[in-house]
Amino acid sequence: RLDRGGVLWIGTMDKGIATLDRGKLKWMSVKRGDPHALSASGIMTIFEARDGQVWVGTWGGGANIVDPATGLVRQLPYGPAPGAVSADSVTAFAQDSRGNIWIGTNGGGLDLARPDGTVLRVFRHDPHDPSSLPANTVYDLAVDSHDRVWVGTSGGGLALASGAGSSLGSIRFQAYSLAQGLTSDTINGLLVDGDGRIWMS
Repeated sequence: RLDRGGVLWIGTMDKGIATLDRGKLKWMSVKRGDPHALSASGIMTIFEARDGQVWVGTWGGGANIVDPATGLVRQLPYGPAPGAVSADSVTAFAQDSRGNIWIGTNGGGLDLARPDGTVLRVFRHDPHDPSSLPANTVYDLAVDSHDRVWVGTSGGGLALASGAGSSLGSIRFQAYSLAQGLTSDTINGLLVDGDGRIWMS
């Protein structure tokens, strides 16, 4: 991912992240609990928030927030504790107009967090509630020009979060699946184009 400063962030499967800046390649250290290092070497996703902080989703180490100016890393807690990211493997990020960060996970559902990384609510699939998140593994996220959050899931198709501008308790999900004409219920990637159309892989 190319950040606003022209630095290319390169995520790898088992060696962490390298940054390429004006022809110089620099590797970030990997050490759980170290504020100068990433929490895991497997990188799932890299996302630059509007404040310039770089959010990193790892495989097995949760989410990290990197300050490009200082190089310091905040390794966010994960697990069942209040305010923690819901799973140790983080697959996707998106930011809405209020600055909140949506966090997709592998098996832990979808988290909604403050810009500081504190998780406000975790959304999970409930087989008895058709307006719940349709699957607990999220592969990609996108926010369109109307501030609607689109969720690409594994096995649950595409979901649209509604009510995101009001109270957290009112957020529901409308699913689009094979029944509505998708060619697959597993959505690996999402892109919103300039005309507001949702492209899916």
